[in-house]
Amino acid sequence: MLAVVFFTVILTVAVNAAPEDPLLIAPKQYFEQQRNVGILIMWSKTSAVEYNDIDHFVVKVRGFYLDPNTGTETSSIVVDVNAGSKLSYSMTGSFLNRYYEDNGYEKFRICIGAVMKNGKAWWSEERYIYIAYHNTPVDKPISFHIYNGFTSESKDQIYYACQNWNNALNLGREVVNTYPYSMGTNKIHENIVTKKSNPEGGMMTTYIRYSYKSSSLYKMAESDIIVNSNYSWVNSPTPGKYYFYNSIIHEIGHVIGLTDKYDSWASEWTMYGRAAAGESKKNTLHSQDIKNAQYLCN
Repeated sequence: MLAVVFFTVILTVAVNAAPEDPLLIAPKQYFEQQRNVGILIMWSKTSAVEYNDIDHFVVKVRGFYLDPNTGTETSSIVVDVNAGSKLSYSMTGSFLNRYYEDNGYEKFRICIGAVMKNGKAWWSEERYIYIAYHNTPVDKPISFHIYNGFTSESKDQIYYACQNWNNALNLGREVVNTYPYSMGTNKIHENIVTKKSNPEGGMMTTYIRYSYKSSSLYKMAESDIIVNSNYSWVNSPTPGKYYFYNSIIHEIGHVIGLTDKYDSWASEWTMYGRAAAGESKKNTLHSQDIKNAQYLCN
């Protein structure tokens, strides 16, 4: 049975603050949300004088869909509620999953507003939540079988990318590895990394299949990574060519459950969804990607 994990924001509204610069304190925030897990949004009372000037609180949640073909982002309000004097609002995991599956919304923006008695609204800063591709297995590592098409150095880089994630997560267990380096393999399904021509695809593509069984809802059953042989791959950063390690460590992040990020403020993240020729910045795992993955794997 899945445990409920809460996402918490604490809002402090100051009536003398500039509306474009409200004060928001979020000591515990996760950008990545597990599948089928609810979110409890919480905000704090202000001081007695300020609180007496507030008529009610408003919760707005907007869902975003990115068209993979055009890169165009569309969105719509999925929650717009008057919370009255309440200081929390709960969204169930099934509610979020419905928007994820029916509309393709992987990203949600959360804002809290304090509507004053004079009708003026003071809004919190925007907070974003991404819905993970799947819930990561915790009973055994995800072990990859590497098919033909790779040099021995590239095979080693797949292994080191897995171990880089394991070391950064520091969970006391392996989450991803490669056969035969692993202490065990996925005995039910075979996870593969292979190279082949994919004229209409991206540089690399990760395919996830996951179980709907009640005992393992949204738990990954199998994962395959396809490396597009139409790209010029190299094993060290080279101008005009694509650094293999820089991309494979990003794809393994998808296997763990992390989603692509296309926001400008995530351009330095390992899970930023675009990569340029000669790029090597993704091979150093970003601290927020590590935090997100630790949350998904616990």
